[in-house]
Amino acid sequence: MTKTLAPASALEFVLRAWEDMWYLVHVTERLRAATKQPLLYSANPRAVQNYVHFRQYLLTRLNGKREFTIDDFGPPDPKLLYSYWSYVPLLLSGWCGHSRRIYQIQPELQKVLEHTSLRDMTWEDIHLPFDAFAIELSFPLMNASGQECDMIVVNAGADGGPWTFAGLRKDLRGYKSVDRVHLEKLVKKGRNALASQEVTRLIREIELREGTLFTLAFGKDRNEPILECLDRITREEWERNKASTPEVLMERQVQILRIALGLPLYLSSLPVRENHLVATTQAPGGQVSFPSGRPDPNAISNLAEIFAVTSKFKLGRKERLYMGLEGTEEEQAAVRASVGREMSCHFHPGYWRRRPYHGKDPHAPKVVEVSPYIARRDRLPEGSLPGGAAVAVE
Repeated sequence: MTKTLAPASALEFVLRAWEDMWYLVHVTERLRAATKQPLLYSANPRAVQNYVHFRQYLLTRLNGKREFTIDDFGPPDPKLLYSYWSYVPLLLSGWCGHSRRIYQIQPELQKVLEHTSLRDMTWEDIHLPFDAFAIELSFPLMNASGQECDMIVVNAGADGGPWTFAGLRKDLRGYKSVDRVHLEKLVKKGRNALASQEVTRLIREIELREGTLFTLAFGKDRNEPILECLDRITREEWERNKASTPEVLMERQVQILRIALGLPLYLSSLPVRENHLVATTQAPGGQVSFPSGRPDPNAISNLAEIFAVTSKFKLGRKERLYMGLEGTEEEQAAVRASVGREMSCHFHPGYWRRRPYHGKDPHAPKVVEVSPYIARRDRLPEGSLPGGAAVAVE
């Protein structure tokens, strides 16, 4: 793909990869049948059989015309329930059916949210604009394998699923669909061994496109602190998979939560007449198109409603250096590496608090953001930079 597609197109390409994944599994089943081997998923095929209908299901979500349910597109084996690709139908179905909204957060706002703590916040404090939405990042986040993710998809229980947070890989926008014509020729000619090798290779390539994904379930207790919930579930996941230490998992997850939950809080804190939302349109050159250049009407990302979100915060140069918004790498590194002592000049992370006069009301929403800032500038030696401890996971 030679042209540069908008980040929104990642939603379309993760769908294409999911479709290819189950097409390849379907081919595997056909090859097993041709060689008299027992089928793997004959008892409950679900996505193996219904993947061809999923796109139409998504495109008709808003008008209510549905012949299938989300369960019809689930994995055919309970062992696959916790895989990244098993959650793709839930994420895309929620987004297509509840908002089709993408928030483009501008660079300064993203950095402020990244440096604003979720400490002491509970689920009761969170009021989302939609049950499902997506966030386009100005600065990509890294997944466990070091790949960049520049789109966050949030599903807050839409379609009966758990609260799910996913990062879509930036390189998904270069995804090339499986050459199905070539595979079908191999199957038709009876070259089953070669077709099987090709299918195995292609499935592995798709699996390597996984982004970041985790779920949170707080049950009936909406007053449970979010970070306590995250810690509990992360440790349960670690006990199940033993993949990464809980601390490493939480560090990545908190990065996503500070943005995914911080953005709704930020929007709630804004006055109606100054909501810092600007409707934008996708440039034709950034849309998913046919080879002729005409936008593809069946590409789900081309139907997105995109709103740019600007920042109300005014940061000084020292804060901007600390957050990596300006300056050279050397200047930024010097700020982050400096160690502040008690009451010396230091970087103070932001946090959320309740509105004035509601501090003792546990049910009052936390919709006032105290922005990150450089404290005690008067004690900053001339020509030096402020100290700042490492950002805590909170």
